[in-house]
Amino acid sequence: MRTTRAATAALASLALALTACGSSEDDTESSDSGSGGGPVTVTDSRGEEIQLDEPADEVVVLEWSEAEDLAALGVMPVGVAQVDDFKTWVNTVQLDESVTDVGLRSEPSIDAIAGLQPDLIITEADRSRSQIEDLEEFAPVLVTEGTDQSDNIGQMRTNLEMIATGSARKMSPISCSPTSRPASTRAGRRSRRRG
Repeated sequence: MRTTRAATAALASLALALTACGSSEDDTESSDSGSGGGPVTVTDSRGEEIQLDEPADEVVVLEWSEAEDLAALGVMPVGVAQVDDFKTWVNTVQLDESVTDVGLRSEPSIDAIAGLQPDLIITEADRSRSQIEDLEEFAPVLVTEGTDQSDNIGQMRTNLEMIATGSARKMSPISCSPTSRPASTRAGRRSRRRG
């Protein structure tokens, strides 16, 4: 089980790194700078348009990969499901001590979420329609698709783009050429090939 989660975390990190490959966005924009305080509209995996008066800063996230994406974009969630378990199993980002545990991923505490007064709640599509409707009473809900066996990396990128749009964060392009790896990594690969 630990190996599967480690592989998932590694895949999420890879997706995050590959997100900007081939991007035509302006390299001068900072990844943690928002686009200001204007309205934001993002279409989620249900095809629903989520309209926010301004970019979401107070965000509750009910699934770990999406919490990881949000934190990597520079927005610390105010609430995450199963925070202690997240800290045990996810090692690609650190959650602040201020992040509130909002219950189980499979059964989040509606009261805990409502008490945080989030600007946005992010969850995956496997949640029941009634649970999403309950959450929508307190804040807009952005629904992502958890997995796509035919294109997991593509789905991760789509989810990351939705989250970046909802929080008005720009994904900064990175170089994806093999020579952009640190020298120690390249040297390690060469020595393994020779041996």
